[in-house]
Amino acid sequence: MKMKKLHVSAVMLFVLLISYSSFGRNFELPARKLNFNKTFRGDGGDKNVISGGFFVLIGIGTPSFKYNDLGYASSSRVGMGTQFSVEIGNQFMIYKQEGKFGIGISSSWFTFGYSSVERSYTFPYDNYYSNGSTYTSYYTTQSKFFNYDFRFLKFGPMGTVAVGPLAIDASFDIIPLTLFVGGTSTPTTINNYNSYYTGNVSHTMVYTQYGIFSNFDVCVKARYKIFTAGVDVLFGHNNYADSDVSGTYHTSTFTPKVVFGFRF
Repeated sequence: MKMKKLHVSAVMLFVLLISYSSFGRNFELPARKLNFNKTFRGDGGDKNVISGGFFVLIGIGTPSFKYNDLGYASSSRVGMGTQFSVEIGNQFMIYKQEGKFGIGISSSWFTFGYSSVERSYTFPYDNYYSNGSTYTSYYTTQSKFFNYDFRFLKFGPMGTVAVGPLAIDASFDIIPLTLFVGGTSTPTTINNYNSYYTGNVSHTMVYTQYGIFSNFDVCVKARYKIFTAGVDVLFGHNNYADSDVSGTYHTSTFTPKVVFGFRF
């Protein structure tokens, strides 16, 4: 009887070991196939997502500026249409914990953008009859604004966090030199609503805005393998001068945009 019980116990133990062994193998197979280490590194394990590299970005934004001390226009913000831009630069990793996070420096070598927009304006002005009485006339302008955006070098601290196969990069950059060159090309139609005169004149105005260590850039991007996309915001203050107004004035700039491209 004791031998029988011992035999049954041995058989049960053997079955239990076989079942555990089979379960263990089945459980391990998906882990070996998926290779979670590589999957969560996001690039097949060839390179950790917490890393530096060279990047090229295409941007689509809406630049605008506001006159801070130019009298009549001091309360208005001037939109410059839709801007298309290209940016090249590097990310340098200083400290990192693989698969978790890293701290580094974001450095952009050059950014160039262009935008344009057309607008119509109507302005009243007073005219005088020979007897001294007045009447109001109006003139309208159809102006085309154009703007070239140059940024030479920007750099600042950057943080990177791994989220599954993605890397989230966030940076805050200072821009040593910002230069906007633009203006308006305005064929102006003068419409006298009292039918005294209708005609056309043309006018071109050119302006420059420049800032030295007075503009900043905040950018947050997500990376998957070599692909990257995110949002970027430029803001700051610049000196302003144009061909119509004497002296130098000041403006505040604001350019939000979406960016996408490659990080190698």
